[in-house]
Amino acid sequence: MCLCNLAQLSIDYTSLRYNILKLRPVTYHLDMDAVAALLHIPDSLRLNDAESIKGKMLQTGFLAQEVQKAAMELGYEFSGVDAPKNGNDLYGLRYSDFVVPLVKAVQQQQDSIEKQKKTLDEQQKINEKYKTAISVLEEKTITQQKEMKEANAILLEQILNMQKQIDEMKKK
Repeated sequence: MCLCNLAQLSIDYTSLRYNILKLRPVTYHLDMDAVAALLHIPDSLRLNDAESIKGKMLQTGFLAQEVQKAAMELGYEFSGVDAPKNGNDLYGLRYSDFVVPLVKAVQQQQDSIEKQKKTLDEQQKINEKYKTAISVLEEKTITQQKEMKEANAILLEQILNMQKQIDEMKKK
């Protein structure tokens, strides 16, 4: 645990711009024979029972080369990748170094969620105003339709009365 102030002890520090979506989690089984051959472990020192158990376990993680490539594409010097120092060396990952970029990614995601929530709330308020306006227009339309029916009934009655009067005048 470090009880120190990064701002006081660092020459240069910048905000993280690490895109966590570039990382591709994978599952795999270790090929213990390949590991032993690569590390030049003689058969006499191998623990076959333990290797058998380890080889059957489904592992999860990232491919160090992909993590390194993703960081390089973003111009981010990521301390969690140990690149080989010579032809016999292996890539390695320090998973503890993923914590800070993951925290930053969660912060960025939360900021995005908050912005989307604000936009959604604003849209819901606008929708409520439109719903109210539509209800008012529907009520007006219903009222106008009733008034039109009443006016049509009155006009029809007047037309029929006029027709009667014309018919009576023709008879005279």
